[in-house]
Amino acid sequence: MFKKLLPFVVSALLLTACTNTPAPSPSPDPAPADPVPAPVPAPQPEANEVKLVFSSFDGGGPEYTVKIDDPEIVDVTSSRAYYNPDHDEMTGSGYDVIINFKGKKEGETTATVSARSPIAENFDEVYKVSVDSDLNVTLKLLEEPERPEGKYRLDYDGQKEYYENAKDYYAPGEKVEVYYDLIATDTDYSFYLDDEPVRFSYEESRGFVISFEMPDHDATLWLEMENSMEYIPDNASIEAMFASDLGSSIPGMRTVEMQADEDAVTVVFFTDRTVTDFKILVLQIEGRDDGTTEYKTTERENAGTFTREEPIAVDLSFYGDIPNNAVSYVDIDGTTKCFAVGISGMDGSLELFEI
Repeated sequence: MFKKLLPFVVSALLLTACTNTPAPSPSPDPAPADPVPAPVPAPQPEANEVKLVFSSFDGGGPEYTVKIDDPEIVDVTSSRAYYNPDHDEMTGSGYDVIINFKGKKEGETTATVSARSPIAENFDEVYKVSVDSDLNVTLKLLEEPERPEGKYRLDYDGQKEYYENAKDYYAPGEKVEVYYDLIATDTDYSFYLDDEPVRFSYEESRGFVISFEMPDHDATLWLEMENSMEYIPDNASIEAMFASDLGSSIPGMRTVEMQADEDAVTVVFFTDRTVTDFKILVLQIEGRDDGTTEYKTTERENAGTFTREEPIAVDLSFYGDIPNNAVSYVDIDGTTKCFAVGISGMDGSLELFEI
């Protein structure tokens, strides 16, 4: 949920209701020697209307959509006004998006303006829309929708515009039913309310129908998609990297606190599948008389469930060329795997090998 001003797209807000009084005619000026084409004029709203004006451009500029919570109170139309009349012959032509609000009946509702672009920052702006008895419209930009008394907020993980019948607030125990029809082929869908999966069905006219009871707290409805045609390995794959080699913070990273030496360095572990009982171990390697190697481990910390959305960071010390650290976990097939954590003699990176 990215907000407000794009780095190169300006959002302008005009909140003055228009009247029927005609503007005075300007005195004609002498034509310049090389006349410059006048910009295409923006459509003028009718009386009792209010308009919002946002900027965009062809070839990737934001597309603006408006969702009215109660469309019986206000009507919304939008149009484009290009800055140059020759925009069809230009690349990346700029234009204004003019969104007109016209009162239909007295009352109040909210309007959400969403900007979506593949190359510019996306944002959502929420407005309180008021229509008086003369059908005059006024708008007020809200930082957050006003919370109705006794209700909790349902967030849609920044994707509210893709859910039909979606509302921002529900009472505890109230039935929530929303529809999601942005469905791709060869894709598996899962919906979650916070951390719990949500049951859903499919209807030809609506797409996925997601329904549940609103909990007694603010909650987030989110979607997980997976290409069903991709090869999915039978077991998890674990990797390790020095935090100093990553160059930036890792979203969702969880730090496991352990007693560590002063020379310890931070190691970040990653997995592509969810595993359980993830343990940090002390490793001892001993040679036997018959030339084989014996591995002994001692548990230092159990980090519990390990997911791809939550990399795990720990501080470890390394002594010489012989690995002294290891990790173990229960894989998705129920087997326990154990890997030594060593340093490559080729490039100094971390490497894991099963023991």
